Amino acid sequence: MSIVCDINLPEGALILDVRSKKECKSSGYLEGSVFVETPSPPLTFSQLKTLKAKLFKVVFDIKFDRFIAIYCKKGIRAKVTKDILDVWGFTNVKVLGGIETYPLKICFK
Repeated sequence: MSIVCDINLPEGALILDVRSKKECKSSGYLEGSVFVETPSPPLTFSQLKTLKAKLFKVVFDIKFDRFIAIYCKKGIRAKVTKDILDVWGFTNVKVLGGIETYPLKICFK
């Protein structure tokens, strides 16, 4: 099930969905998002390491100033992911929060 939301994002924005497969299946996903499987918090050191590896595969070849929007179920994993991207030097990252917050439509400017 695809969910859309009323958030205006710049054209070419990367939207990251950092939830579990089960959450994605039961709640749907934002149209156009890239799924980076992440277990429910709290994340163990090993799970955090795995998240970093999966995230690196998604972002390794994009520009550091590309707009990246991140969401999860409630916002915690999105914030953790933003913190990782900040440390890696990405400068245009926004936490959308939780999927439960955005049951509408994503729009690109």
